[in-house]
Amino acid sequence: ARAPRLSVVTQRLELTRLTAQPLLLGDARRNVTVHFPPTLRSVLGGPGGRQSVDVVATLMPSTETVVTGVVALTFQDPSSHLEIPVNDLADPIVISFPAFEAKYHPLEENYACVYEEAGSW
Repeated sequence: ARAPRLSVVTQRLELTRLTAQPLLLGDARRNVTVHFPPTLRSVLGGPGGRQSVDVVATLMPSTETVVTGVVALTFQDPSSHLEIPVNDLADPIVISFPAFEAKYHPLEENYACVYEEAGSW
């Protein structure tokens, strides 16, 4: 069996356009859609009034044992390339996965939605 292809996409976005339209990841059949809340703009702008950010999106497609793809998002300063920490947003970043028909229906307790926050799962 082949391992799924991990893809990393970096896109520079102006903060004024960050929430205007969703970020689409993946191919036409398996798009993952990311909606950024308006409150994210002030966090990413920071005290220096940053005008744009680099959004680094990592996507690992679903596999036989992973029902949906795995998505990681980071934000970087375009000048320094340092990661911009994002904590305690008033509104969430919404990540949507395409609907699909599962090949089998395991027990509900076998599913878990996990995310990393401040180094913890």
